Amino acid sequence: MTLADTLDTELAKRFDGPDRVFHATRLDHRFRQLVDYWTSKRVGDRLPGRQHIQPEELHGLLPYLLLYDIVTSTDGGYRFRVRLVGTHFVELLGKEISGRFLDETAYGPRYPELHQRLVTVIETRLPDFGIASLNNPERSFIQYGHLTLPLAEDGEHVDMLLGARISVDMLENPLTH
Repeated sequence: MTLADTLDTELAKRFDGPDRVFHATRLDHRFRQLVDYWTSKRVGDRLPGRQHIQPEELHGLLPYLLLYDIVTSTDGGYRFRVRLVGTHFVELLGKEISGRFLDETAYGPRYPELHQRLVTVIETRLPDFGIASLNNPERSFIQYGHLTLPLAEDGEHVDMLLGARISVDMLENPLTH
């Protein structure tokens, strides 16, 4: 096990459980701002949809945002088309991936874990937060905080994911607290 794998495991344990999104809001104001915005767009227990998300209301967050379209395959599984990737995450990745399917862009042994995290957001209709390393073997030393929120055009069935990705180096509150 590499140092990055050990750190991933330790951080994953630290942010596991029902309070993980609360931890995100304490680590950085950008995560807090996105959670507050998403919550403000909810009506009761109904999820906001893409039609409720106005980019001009998220101006300061745009470099960190991403949007995934959820595509259900014929076997009932999910694929994720990257609709939008903010410039901060493009810089971390070292390439532009908008318009591509995530399984065509994320390589390495961590992809199944990434896929399962996104499926969990769909199935639970709940946000997710964690710390991960990039799936690119050439950049696996780069760690980032990831916040993923479900969107549903009809308020019920998750059809898109909205997220923020921020390099651990840029988080306001150190992870060592």
